[in-house]
Amino acid sequence: MRIVLFCLLILPALLFAQEDIFSFKYNNENLSDVLDDIQSNYNIKFSYNPSWIKDQAVTLLIKDASLTQILDFLEHQIYFTFTKIDNEHYILKRLKSIRICGRIQNIENHKNISNASVKNIKSGLITSMIITDEKGYFEVENISITDTLTISHLGFKDLKIPISEVQNKTCKNYFLQIRDYLLNEVIIKDYLSSGVAIKNDGTIHFDLKNADVLTGQAEPDALQSVQLLPGIESPNETASGIFIRGSTPDQNLVLWDGLKVYNTDHFFGTLTNLNPAIIDDITVYRSGAKAEYGDHVAGVIDIKTDQNIPEHTQTSIGLNMLHADAALKIPIANKLGLITSARRSITDVIETPAFLRNAMKVFQNSRISTNQEEFEEDPTFSEEQTFFYEDYTAKIIYNISPKDKILSSVLYTKNKLDNLFTIDEDEDLPVIVDEARGPRVDQLQIQNFGISTTWHRKWNDYFDFSINTYHSKYKLDYFGRNFSSFILGTNVLTRKNIVNESGGLLKTNFHLGNSLVLTSGYQFKNKEIRYILDTPIFITLDHEYSIKTEHSFFNQISYNKYKNWHFDLGLRTNRYVFSKKIFLEPRFSIEKSINTNFRIKGAVEIKNQSINQIEQTSDNDLGLATGIWLPSNDTIPLVSSKQISAGVLFKKRDWILDIDAYYKESSGLSAFTVPQLTAFFDFITEGSSISRGIDVLAKKKIGSYASWIGYSYADNKATFEGLNNNQPFNTDSDITHSLTWSHLYSWRDFQFSLGWRYRTGVPYTERDETLQLIMGRINQKRLPEFHRLDFSMNYTFALSKDKSYKNCKIGGALLNVYDRENILGKQIVDITTETNIPSGGDRRSILQTTRSLGLTASFFIRFNF
Repeated sequence: MRIVLFCLLILPALLFAQEDIFSFKYNNENLSDVLDDIQSNYNIKFSYNPSWIKDQAVTLLIKDASLTQILDFLEHQIYFTFTKIDNEHYILKRLKSIRICGRIQNIENHKNISNASVKNIKSGLITSMIITDEKGYFEVENISITDTLTISHLGFKDLKIPISEVQNKTCKNYFLQIRDYLLNEVIIKDYLSSGVAIKNDGTIHFDLKNADVLTGQAEPDALQSVQLLPGIESPNETASGIFIRGSTPDQNLVLWDGLKVYNTDHFFGTLTNLNPAIIDDITVYRSGAKAEYGDHVAGVIDIKTDQNIPEHTQTSIGLNMLHADAALKIPIANKLGLITSARRSITDVIETPAFLRNAMKVFQNSRISTNQEEFEEDPTFSEEQTFFYEDYTAKIIYNISPKDKILSSVLYTKNKLDNLFTIDEDEDLPVIVDEARGPRVDQLQIQNFGISTTWHRKWNDYFDFSINTYHSKYKLDYFGRNFSSFILGTNVLTRKNIVNESGGLLKTNFHLGNSLVLTSGYQFKNKEIRYILDTPIFITLDHEYSIKTEHSFFNQISYNKYKNWHFDLGLRTNRYVFSKKIFLEPRFSIEKSINTNFRIKGAVEIKNQSINQIEQTSDNDLGLATGIWLPSNDTIPLVSSKQISAGVLFKKRDWILDIDAYYKESSGLSAFTVPQLTAFFDFITEGSSISRGIDVLAKKKIGSYASWIGYSYADNKATFEGLNNNQPFNTDSDITHSLTWSHLYSWRDFQFSLGWRYRTGVPYTERDETLQLIMGRINQKRLPEFHRLDFSMNYTFALSKDKSYKNCKIGGALLNVYDRENILGKQIVDITTETNIPSGGDRRSILQTTRSLGLTASFFIRFNF
């Protein structure tokens, strides 16, 4: 009886307490719509401020749930609580303090940004600050709903997050824009291929790590990649022989992390001596260089390595037919990172077919090949040759604070050649002849060393500055012993050229809004240049130049109206120690968008250069191109140039058309009328040149296939007093027509490239029957036209079970596919053979022809971990 009574009493209470259950299926829907549905199903009413949840989205995927379960589920997503007033009424209240978490990333590449500062701002004051970890993650507790989070990092625009607008408890990604994003807007991402972009200031950027396979390259090469641009030629078929719009290679400014590089090649021009494995960006100016770039009259090639601490340890190891290399990127600590690389040739260990083909081109017409040809049938002759090249780099990245960063880079490159040629003594031969057969020695060493340190500081959203100091050293050291037909005896030659340059750069940026930046700066540099030429029988020269500090000031205004127009207006002021004059260098470039597909552009600039490289060889020398760096002074003039350019840029869907015309005048050019090893400083004549031309690039992309044509027309003429009857003549590097036609195709993990190059031959001076110059007819003849076909390919695959991470790449290139024998140059040299030595030392002049690289295959393999 008591059990029945208990059931009758408790059952109504249980029935009354049971809640209704419903199912909901909302995915990222507006909270107000979800609340309306809940109210309708459970017959309840929510009270809240509609503006609070205006843009609030929630996800509610739940089955057979009670009201309590649903409200608890929602509270885990939003910064609100549900307060029950009675069985039918609930109030939605905003939390007074919340927790927020997230990850900070670069908006352009979605890479995590470590060491970003996350500041909590209350009533304009910073109440707390934390730093993101190595993965860009942050978490802040107990933030008031009225506060604001400000996220900042050097080089990026600040991001402000009002806490009242934070609507979801889940951690999300927050993206920072690069500070100069608006001023350096990318207008074409795939200019030549992926990884090659053009910006609205006219600069062209190469990202070799993400570039497609490029024509004629098994692996990317920094300067060979640049040569694919119209208006940039290499008449001598070398990586470093970059002639930009009629100027010579020494007139270019090549920088490595702010460090000036005086020698840019390995293996006498075969490849660039700057390791591409750690290059982050290459910025190329053909014209319109900013005012901060000085001491050049041609183009600028500004090469930078990674600027940020690596997110994780990365290793790259590669091997090809010429060298082996390795690169390592390490996050040593939360604020400290290291990037280092090493590369060394394998040429002194194994002589691969690729090395032998390149060596044949490099050493042709040198004394090495002359000795081999002269005594190849002598069984007693022997030759010992050692050649290698190497380069090493290291970079420290130290984030002192969210506002401060220090970058320090070291670069060392070296090329060394030792060649010993011997023939056994023959007692039956005259003494003179036997001495001519005696040991012949050539030892050449070329080195670069440099260190550059930069401090970046961001004071606030409107002002930042950087201070850079550097020291760069270039050293050429040559020793040669050979037989001289002029004295009928052994001659010893020593040549040295040493350049030491130290300097500093202060640069400030005032951001006057999102579209206008005022850049100001000061630069100084000291140079010590020494040139030693010691050949006791002929002459001994030892010139040392200790140049006092050169001072430069620059100012520039940069304005960009997004997707409309951009201009840079600058002025550089130089004070050189050899002149009391002040040299002004105005710079101006502009680009205007006519519509979404069509842009016009133009640039005007004046530039000066106070150091020049002089090519000087003779029959007493090795015969390889080893230029001499000499400063402008009372004898060697300051080089100056004035250039104006204008063009149009068209892009629509998968079509690109870029046309740029230019006119350039240069003065202060130097020519040496006597090439032999004499007091050549007495034989300098000053001249000028005029270059004009047009550069065109047309590209079409169809799915995975792309084809582009680069064409250049150029007319380069020089005038020198006392040469060619004082009449203008074509410069040695004048190429009237140049055409490159490239094809790129991607299929799965394969990439293929086929490129054909054509150009008219360079000028040369006609000789008479006795091989003497015909005066008044300098460079009136041209070599035969040049053309060749190149093929490249690579394949990327995974070594691990994780097939999504493809960490191995193999590939190769076939250069000059149809083995065209192109002629690169002709020159007159004097030789002495055994047959004419006893007759009194008569020498014989011969016409030597320099030929291009023949059919050459190369292969590589690279591992990334």
